Amino acid sequence: MASVVAEKRKSGTRYRCVVRKKGPADILITKTMRFDTEAEAKKWGKRIEVEIDQGLHDIAGPPKKALLVGDLLEERKRLDLKDDTKAHREGRTKLDWWSKRVGEYRADKLPPKVVLHHLEELTSGRASRSGEPVSDATANRYLAALGAAYRRAVKSGDVAYSQVPTRRLGASEVGRERKRWLSDAEHPRLLEAIRGKDVEIWVLLGMTTGSRLGEIAKLEWRHLDLVAGTILHVDTKNGEARQIPLLPRAKEILAAKHAQLDPGERDEALKGPRGGVKFNYPQWHQALEAAEIDDFHFHDLRHTAGAWLAQAGFSLRELADILGHRTLAMVKRYTHFAQGQLVEKARAAMQARGAETGEAQKPGEQVAALIESMSPEMRAALERAAGRRVGELVEALRTD
Repeated sequence: MASVVAEKRKSGTRYRCVVRKKGPADILITKTMRFDTEAEAKKWGKRIEVEIDQGLHDIAGPPKKALLVGDLLEERKRLDLKDDTKAHREGRTKLDWWSKRVGEYRADKLPPKVVLHHLEELTSGRASRSGEPVSDATANRYLAALGAAYRRAVKSGDVAYSQVPTRRLGASEVGRERKRWLSDAEHPRLLEAIRGKDVEIWVLLGMTTGSRLGEIAKLEWRHLDLVAGTILHVDTKNGEARQIPLLPRAKEILAAKHAQLDPGERDEALKGPRGGVKFNYPQWHQALEAAEIDDFHFHDLRHTAGAWLAQAGFSLRELADILGHRTLAMVKRYTHFAQGQLVEKARAAMQARGAETGEAQKPGEQVAALIESMSPEMRAALERAAGRRVGELVEALRTD
């Protein structure tokens, strides 16, 4: 019969299921496997008992064929990555990459050092499809893809947890995501450098909407509403469509392109004069050099958009929605932009409530405190609209 024992470790509690049962040949067969949950362990134990009764684990029978890593990866693709979404396509691509390199290894004999070697080849550029070095974050995604395939094999009982080669290979860059965006001085210089060039619309869309380069390249005219000034990204990284605003200068450029279309032509919005959609990297690098901007990637325009929205007071949930992230973890890099404003906002709220005095502030005092918690940019806008200095407004509100 099957028995389940909880094993407490520093990394957490795991459940070991042990099945001892006689098969049809009247031979005692013992099978052991560890799981993350007790329910999984019990489910596996019941299945193994049935299989022993059916003679599938009889040691007197012919030995089973060893499971290869390639078979394990194919099983993962067949069961979990079968849809035609971008996420599933990218997942299958990563597993195919692993299959070419380690597919002939036995699944229970793949050395962690071999996995690490191929990851190092990937980050150095020697094993990437483009021949260019990939980021640590990309390498981590390849590692995660292999790990997910092995986790499925563990749950199905094909591989023991102790045989998983990725279990002790941690992510190479935990919490060290790239943090680069345009400074206040770099911003106008870049706008001047791209003015009137082919890359201008690409840069404006990346900088003002937070769109990824691939999302911009896939834009079609049917995704653009030049009247309402919106863009609908359909084929996105996380597989979810999202709508974003189109600012006046970008709208002007796209409207001019649209006016030059031949009748009936309604395909890629950014198709070049020779056909096809291709970002002009030489022109982009020339613009960066002219603007005297170093260590800056196109994807950093997306970070710039996120930083500006955070400074404007967008919440993490709002940032995730507009930038197209499923979780809040990826937008936490922007939180420090809003921390100063949050501190002042919290201070104003507590003072308005009378947290220390026991007496709530009068409406005029509450508005004055709210104005004092504003960012310098918002104060300047208020002064222009009211025609008075902020200090004068605050004093008038408190003496009213």
